Amino acid sequence: MDPSSLKPTITGPLVPGPTHPGSFTTQVTGGPTWTEVFWETLMESAAHLSRAREISDAQSSDIAANNTLLMTPLAAAPHWRIPLLGVRGVVLAGRIVLVGEMVQAYLHGVQTCHDAYRDAESLVRRWLQLARLLEETPYVVGQGVQGDTGLVGDWARSVGVLGGREAMRVLMLTLSRGRSGLGGAGRQGLGKAWDRASSTGFLAIEALKENDGLSTYEMDRHLLELRGETGRFIHEGDGTLHSWYAQMQEVPSQGDLAVTSVADDDGGTTYLVHLPGLDMDVTDMNREDGRGYLGLVDAVFNDAEQVSEAVDQALQAVGAEEGDAVALSGYSLGGIGASNVVRNGRLGQKYNLLAATSLGAPGQQGSYPPGTQTSTTHIQDRRDPVPHILGEHQGTGVNRQVIDVAHHNEDLDLEGLSLFGDAHSYEHYLDIVEELEADPEEHLGEDGDTLLRDFAALYDGEAETVVFETGWKEDPDHEVHHPFQKEFWEEPDLEEIMQESLDGLGMSRIGDVFGPLTSVYPPTAAEAGSTGKAPEVTAAEGAHEVRSPLAQETTTAQESTPGQEDRSGQEGRPGREAQPLPSGVMGPRVRGPGHPDLDTPNLDTPNLDTPNLDTPGSPWAEVEMPVHAHGAQSR
Repeated sequence: MDPSSLKPTITGPLVPGPTHPGSFTTQVTGGPTWTEVFWETLMESAAHLSRAREISDAQSSDIAANNTLLMTPLAAAPHWRIPLLGVRGVVLAGRIVLVGEMVQAYLHGVQTCHDAYRDAESLVRRWLQLARLLEETPYVVGQGVQGDTGLVGDWARSVGVLGGREAMRVLMLTLSRGRSGLGGAGRQGLGKAWDRASSTGFLAIEALKENDGLSTYEMDRHLLELRGETGRFIHEGDGTLHSWYAQMQEVPSQGDLAVTSVADDDGGTTYLVHLPGLDMDVTDMNREDGRGYLGLVDAVFNDAEQVSEAVDQALQAVGAEEGDAVALSGYSLGGIGASNVVRNGRLGQKYNLLAATSLGAPGQQGSYPPGTQTSTTHIQDRRDPVPHILGEHQGTGVNRQVIDVAHHNEDLDLEGLSLFGDAHSYEHYLDIVEELEADPEEHLGEDGDTLLRDFAALYDGEAETVVFETGWKEDPDHEVHHPFQKEFWEEPDLEEIMQESLDGLGMSRIGDVFGPLTSVYPPTAAEAGSTGKAPEVTAAEGAHEVRSPLAQETTTAQESTPGQEDRSGQEGRPGREAQPLPSGVMGPRVRGPGHPDLDTPNLDTPNLDTPNLDTPGSPWAEVEMPVHAHGAQSR
């Protein structure tokens, strides 16, 4: 690649004319920029090293097997030096293992850096998109006053989806930090209730996200099948993307997947695959429609693995053979499918995937496999909420770009508001594509439409489109079990699940988060004595019985306080074997010698965070304070 052809990383707005919100403005990210070339080169080298490590591991295994034979007593019979050869083999195998570990550490570092960069890049782009939308507020208000409800609705949907996702992200980040995410006033005002809600809520969400098994459960139990041809029509390609998508407008009414055969100049055939958008009735989310609920699960959570199989079957049905040229396009849900078919690499190993395009597809951050040469263009409107609905920005690369458009055509006659607004309508995107192709240099810059033309050039000449219907069926051979199935509901190891989530968050143990959640049984009348007040506990005395909300069982500290009766006979509160509190669990605050005021707050001073236990009539007077298993600890 000629370095002089590379573009700066941040292209910025490319429209030299008016940039007010009502004009047609574009911004291009990705493509052959310096940053994308750097990451592409680095990831390709990492992929080569990974394959080299696999080869070295296989060689190490062979050497180890030979060493086992060379170092047996019988091996020395022909010559005494044979066992020495085995020793040298052991040393060689050890070196191979050491080098392999070093390579693995390098690969892990490269992947971690790449993921961190992409995460930060996606976050910055989402916030910039939100800032641009908020900047349009005066213009949108003015259009609303003039009766342009379509623009107002589109803008409000996008701000709501994008802003809501980012607000939820910030909220969850605050919740993950517990009370440390609040100031002093917030901590005093919310107290332990905040600890309980933040710790439990965040970890529950993380545990479900990592262990729900819902998408895997659905995909393992159901298969997407190609049910047959439902339509066929002939048309003439003119080498433009607008003409292609205009013809594909007929597909959704006839089926769920279309394959178009176009004869090329060399006498071969190029196959263009089109995937329409979501077709789901929210009042009847059955598991049979090809573009329904399960189609959404497959596209979003399963990298369109099932769609890839259906596309392969459709290509074979129209006569495509291994190595033939194939291109993919999609709108909305179909756009996710098109890019994911390229990303999962399954069809790329069988066919020559030349190009892919998508219109209004939800953003997915994942990158293509290193070395992927498929020219990909994602076109999306800034005021379309669907590209923001997953909270991710479209992935980019040397051969993959995103064209972000702000376009409002007051003359475009749309029949009322759809669920996702006028900016997500198919007609609206047809208008955008036509405008882009009318003056690509103005809207995309010099050679900015290269990746776009790579697809459009394939649609040139007489073409025949075959439409297929797809549908989901239950897999009769399904045997995989997942956490959401009934047999796993009886005794779920919630503590283990949450610990796995904590490990992923870099926390050492559950107690680091769930310390404040430890609750204490109220004392019995005999324990409280005639004063009706809980006996004061010092550091020298033992801890009382506590209940863990995670394990849902009662644990007893190492020693009982003198004078207290055994609680094991009380109804509903069975005795348990004494267990020490986990290290790091936030225990009680105690009063006694050797505990400075910094670590032990004054329990006689009323405040919102620590109630006054000595106030007569206080509901807290009946509650006994447990002793920290490892001494006092500051909060």
